[in-house]
Amino acid sequence: MQDVGTINALYNHWMLGKAIKRERPPRWSIVCDILRWVELFSEVEHLKAN
Repeated sequence: MQDVGTINALYNHWMLGKAIKRERPPRWSIVCDILRWVELFSEVEHLKAN
């Protein structure tokens, strides 16, 4: 049997469009946090658009 809190959280997320509250920080990523490739690509795309 599933926990009622889990069912309520899923209902709120999928049916009501509410964000799920995260109890822990987001996971880290080598690409984003170490190499900063995501920031670099967003800067390049911004320069191409102008």
